[in-house]
Amino acid sequence: MPVSKGAKLPRATIAPHRPSILPAGSSVRTSSRLAEVLRKIDDAIAEGRLVPGQRLVEADLTAEFAASRSVIREALRLLAGEGVVELTPHRGCRVRRIDPQRAVYMRDVFSILFRGSLEILVSNPIGPAARAALKGALDQVVTAAKSGTIRDKINATFNYHFTIATNCGNPYFAEVFERLHILHFVRQAEYESIHHEIDLIAVYKNATSRILKRDLAGARAYFNPMMARLDAHRRGQAESVKKGKNILDLRADRRRP
Repeated sequence: MPVSKGAKLPRATIAPHRPSILPAGSSVRTSSRLAEVLRKIDDAIAEGRLVPGQRLVEADLTAEFAASRSVIREALRLLAGEGVVELTPHRGCRVRRIDPQRAVYMRDVFSILFRGSLEILVSNPIGPAARAALKGALDQVVTAAKSGTIRDKINATFNYHFTIATNCGNPYFAEVFERLHILHFVRQAEYESIHHEIDLIAVYKNATSRILKRDLAGARAYFNPMMARLDAHRRGQAESVKKGKNILDLRADRRRP
């Protein structure tokens, strides 16, 4: 579904809160305006306001994000390099349709990043700012678990994991985490039901308590059953991919609540 000329993108009711980061070494993202536009396009795709296969018109994006064409072009070029959009000569730019096997691989990397950043976080003293960020991320998980939609739950748990990555002391964890653009496909995959099967409040409250005490084994004791269930789901999807099944919902006209 193309964006019509001058039309506004539909607004999402709740968006994930992800800290704005410009990690060390990310020289391509030094412009604050460029970083802002990258974030807005990225979030529009993650929230389903821009969908796989949808054509992106520079003029529409310029009007929507109040940015110059040069900034929009640079943002699309960078997102193309990260596999988010496709730039085709003489055909323009479209939101990339994610390959099912790539989705499986990305979840593998996501799992490793979370475990690694958690281990680094608790191996050093946790400062006041990191503690406050973690407690804020936990509050978002609790709120989403009590009264949010499935998308709110996915956004909140993603933000919690991202918060650990951004506060572990190694900026490259956060950089890789963000460049996975994992929210682009999580909401399209056969993944949402897992969030209904897990007691998110119990898992994240207890794990957070252990993290703040720098008790890695204790935190893992709460996270591991959940991660094992997600891993089993991921392995099942990998087998489905091997059998030729498309595990992603890539229909551009579909919207999830």
